Amino acid sequence: MSVGRPRKTMLQLRNELDHFTLKSETGCHLWVGGKNKGYGLIGFHGKQWRVHRLVFKLYNYSIPSWDQSGLQINHTCDNKLCINPEHLYCGTQQQNMLDRDSRGRRFAGKLSGEIPGRSKLTNIKVTQLRKLAAEGYSQYKLAKMFNVSPSTAWRAKNGESWKHLSLVPRSNPVSQHVSVEHETGQRRNCCPS
Repeated sequence: MSVGRPRKTMLQLRNELDHFTLKSETGCHLWVGGKNKGYGLIGFHGKQWRVHRLVFKLYNYSIPSWDQSGLQINHTCDNKLCINPEHLYCGTQQQNMLDRDSRGRRFAGKLSGEIPGRSKLTNIKVTQLRKLAAEGYSQYKLAKMFNVSPSTAWRAKNGESWKHLSLVPRSNPVSQHVSVEHETGQRRNCCPS
């Protein structure tokens, strides 16, 4: 008889889901735990699950097998990290692409910011990122949440990229930077004490 890790109970699973989820103003429940290929990942009963698929199964008691039915779990919010059961539905890849097109996310000429297949961020995600940044989230936390590099998160947050979207004013600034002249005559940015 092999001895392994005990299986998670449903209560432990729900606690883990709550612990690694950030609820945004858009209604998305963003997974901030482990990720693979942009999707949240969690272990449950000896299997690695994409978190949105497991959540769909928990709330709907079943999940289709893609191999047998051609069905998958799609997001109405277009956010791979969202695990809000209200944003998840069972559908085909073709339905997912039609939904994407109806929301104006298909490449047609030059788009500002979004080039499908090349950009990890979307207009919606950048707006969410900026709102979370205004609430005080660091660029490193934002980078993890949106599966981008810290420098990409910083540029999106500060308007160096995604310039066509409006910036969100910081609601509760953590610190204010001021420029001071150092004794060598050089100007430096620092935080007031």
